[in-house]
Amino acid sequence: MGVCAAAMVMSMTANAQDYTYKWTADKGDGTYVNPMINADFPDCDVIRVGDTFYFVSTTMYHFPGATLLKSKDLVNWEYCANPLEKIDSNNAYDLMGASHYSQGQWAASLNYHDGKFYIYFICYGRSGVDNTQNILLTATDPEGEWTMTKMNDHYYDSG
Repeated sequence: MGVCAAAMVMSMTANAQDYTYKWTADKGDGTYVNPMINADFPDCDVIRVGDTFYFVSTTMYHFPGATLLKSKDLVNWEYCANPLEKIDSNNAYDLMGASHYSQGQWAASLNYHDGKFYIYFICYGRSGVDNTQNILLTATDPEGEWTMTKMNDHYYDSG
């Protein structure tokens, strides 16, 4: 086998990864390690509904967005939903010939009242491109269908 072929086989073997590994902060003995969530979830807001905690995070211009996680103990978190399907149907949010990079969902506020979940956030606009948008997502089932309403008022970092 030539030197190049041997190097390629060694490289492929070294780069093969076991993607079955799943991070957990829970050490299984009543203790845990940081980070609780080994991922980038900025601007989070956490609430408790019954015996379940819910966690929403900024996803900026990524869709589906407004990542929602759930946990029974604040240590073991799992995916719940991405309730934000789209902000607007335009080329900038679709990244087709224009860009709303850094202008998507920011700093959500997560709340629950009388059987309904609420996620409120802002989408910053650039002068001359569009205005800042204020969006409210609502649902009775956090893992079900969410309704989007555009609001008039603007609350910076409402969480």
